[in-house]
Amino acid sequence: QLIGLAAELKRALLHRLFTQGLCGDPPKQTEIGPVPKSWEVVKLQDICSLISGGTPSKQKPEFWSGLIPWVSPKDMKKPRLSDVVDHISEAALEDGSSLAPSGAIFVVIRGMILAKDIPVALAEVPMAFNQDMKAIIPGSRVEPSFLLYALVACKEFLFQKVGRSAHGTMTLMSSELAQLAIPLPDKGTQRKVAEALETVERKHEQHQRTHAALTALFRTLL
Repeated sequence: QLIGLAAELKRALLHRLFTQGLCGDPPKQTEIGPVPKSWEVVKLQDICSLISGGTPSKQKPEFWSGLIPWVSPKDMKKPRLSDVVDHISEAALEDGSSLAPSGAIFVVIRGMILAKDIPVALAEVPMAFNQDMKAIIPGSRVEPSFLLYALVACKEFLFQKVGRSAHGTMTLMSSELAQLAIPLPDKGTQRKVAEALETVERKHEQHQRTHAALTALFRTLL
């Protein structure tokens, strides 16, 4: 019940902050719906840069025994990533992947998961990543944590841009992602909005960890 309540609180807070701001600003109608009157609406490509990833050769085991986290869609199950399952070496990075800096936002752009969700996550440390994802590098006008929540708030518009490739795979084109419009307040407001949402997010994760621990204890007792 606590997990459900925390998730619902996050959804409600996200909607309120991105439509009314911190102080109940009167909303204005935009191409992405109502946003606080004092906020701008900007294209992602105007405030960020996008980079592509890749997969080093699987035929070289030494490529897969390094210390660099390598992100793939299977890791995109939580909003912040500090480590992942796979790791590669420096040589592997030069062979066929890209390194995204800390603060980059990963978005899954290819795969059947796009039929029901568009996973988004923030890199808390530098990470390499595969070709089924894009890394969005925030520019000087946007805070990474705010950008994470702005993308979550605008997922319905991202869904509208998802299509099918010739092979039937669900795909979000890089050009469509770059053209996505998001709301953007001043940086002080960005930080406060991100802090409020992260507080609820951390509480939600705490409840999930407690549930997992209690479930494990129950199984042990059985």
